[in-house]
Amino acid sequence: MKIVNLTFFYGAVIILAITLSLAGVRLSISLGIFALFAIGVIYRHIHILYRTNNMEQVDKWVKKHRKEPIFAALYANAYETKEEQIRAVDAIIDYYKQPAVKYNYQFIKAIMEENLGSGNKNWQRTFS
Repeated sequence: MKIVNLTFFYGAVIILAITLSLAGVRLSISLGIFALFAIGVIYRHIHILYRTNNMEQVDKWVKKHRKEPIFAALYANAYETKEEQIRAVDAIIDYYKQPAVKYNYQFIKAIMEENLGSGNKNWQRTFS
């Protein structure tokens, strides 16, 4: 499905570029039109992620992007069992290499497992 959408998108961009070129439009104006076109395409995703109160749109967006580990965990929190949620958090811990992300999701996993005594003991030395 993504390949079809990308084909239409790139086809529209090529047709727009050819039309503007044949019409003799200046390059700076053409780039401005392309920028507006790109913003129009991207705005819907940004609006759904950050600004909307429509939970049906957010739910559809999360279901559509649940192959990514972060959104898989959100989907698991909404629709799956606790074991599947823990597996989704484990997938995030394995996928992302940044320490802040790993420690954050290890903490979330410990809360979900009600096992707050385990984990990294280095923080105790830092605050002592």
